[in-house]
Amino acid sequence: MATLERRVQVLFDEELYERLLAEAQAERLSVGAYIREAVEGRLRERRRLSPREAMEALFRSGDANPSRGGIDWEDEKELMERDYLRNIP
Repeated sequence: MATLERRVQVLFDEELYERLLAEAQAERLSVGAYIREAVEGRLRERRRLSPREAMEALFRSGDANPSRGGIDWEDEKELMERDYLRNIP
């Protein structure tokens, strides 16, 4: 496990904190660990894909939907553009 060296203070209203606490407890995590996981997940989502990663994602998509039949290239292009734009910071 990485050494934790930085402290961040985040303020929540009571309702949001209670929801956060309940979710963390349901996952058997501390609130801090739950927040770290959420931040890491968000940063992974926002990370820009390299061309190789984009191609691998395209192949995984095809493997996940093998019975779709023929490819509608306009639909595929739209999906790729949407995924690409979503990953631009």
